[in-house]
Amino acid sequence: GTSQITLQGILAITGNIFGGSNATTIGSGRITGNTNIIINSSSITVNGNVYGGSNGTISGTDVDFTNGYIIGDTNITLKAGTVAGYVYGSGYNCGNSKSTNITIENGTVTGTIFGGAYRNQVRTTANITILGGTVKDIYGGNNNTVQAQLTNDTDLHNTNITIGNTTDDTTPTVNGVIYGGGKYDKVGTAEIHLNECANTV
Repeated sequence: GTSQITLQGILAITGNIFGGSNATTIGSGRITGNTNIIINSSSITVNGNVYGGSNGTISGTDVDFTNGYIIGDTNITLKAGTVAGYVYGSGYNCGNSKSTNITIENGTVTGTIFGGAYRNQVRTTANITILGGTVKDIYGGNNNTVQAQLTNDTDLHNTNITIGNTTDDTTPTVNGVIYGGGKYDKVGTAEIHLNECANTV
């Protein structure tokens, strides 16, 4: 089924947030549905990372796509607040079969944004939309860590990054670099649409 996490009010979260399951046993934690995370308060600080997908187990340098597998889309929306860590559209050594969607409407992300997973794969499309707020470096793809993971990556997912929208009142600030792909990651088509931005360095 679908998971929904909505954060409001005054919160200080010291750990990570996962839209999916706790898949710490290899091959476990499959979800047949979408995941949704909404952060909506200027009084919220997340000092860990935010993952649209599941929490897996790292075993050597292998990527196990069946681990915490999400058969659906993952969705993260930051409306207000601060994420001091990284934002991943998918999971921690856990992937998903459809699309990841990260939308920053306002607030601040001081870590890096990855449209994909940490040491795993998104099989269809990773979408990142920055409409407002302040962010740093942006990668459209996955964050893999060694050459062997790149060599064994047979999936060419697409990435779409959109910065700004001329019809909105807010203008985003990007204090970093924008990459259409990921790290040690293969992608198919990578598109970056820079419509409106207060700063890029």
